[in-house]
Amino acid sequence: MWLKLDIDGIELNLRISGYKPIADWKSEYSWCQVDLQLKSSWLDYKINGELLDMGEVVLLQNRMSDLLSDKTTDITAFEGLEPDIQFQFFPRRDIRNDPKVLYVAPGHQFFDISADMIITFWNEGLTNNRLILNLGCDEIEYFRDYLLYVEKTTDFDKAKLDKLIAKGVFFKETRQA
Repeated sequence: MWLKLDIDGIELNLRISGYKPIADWKSEYSWCQVDLQLKSSWLDYKINGELLDMGEVVLLQNRMSDLLSDKTTDITAFEGLEPDIQFQFFPRRDIRNDPKVLYVAPGHQFFDISADMIITFWNEGLTNNRLILNLGCDEIEYFRDYLLYVEKTTDFDKAKLDKLIAKGVFFKETRQA
């Protein structure tokens, strides 16, 4: 199953395979196969490899769940063992307490949660070039739901899967990404 997000005109397709429940992990580092594709009118990037450890899948899902449920109060980062994919998470914040803000219109006192997905490009080796995709609340929720699907947790049922497939957020292996 693939995750498909349109992030301000950049199509992100992601597939994580090879995940096993914790009891089945063979060693301290048990890797998942990750396929990542980024497409737009000016970008066509693909990478495939062992980019996330199984424990990192769980950690990333937990960080996103905490952010979505307002348990995260500070800016936090996710940096895996492999540097290809990183995240920075920004919690909901009340801008009335920001000394740099002089006036807040009624009803606009909060910045919603967001996350930066930082992709470091690979070209016969890791480069110093990065792309930062800013995920809003909906994209974070879809990404978290995809990680729950990958983990095969009880928090993810067939009705939710069918809904996300109908929306085009998840698509099956047989479709060309």
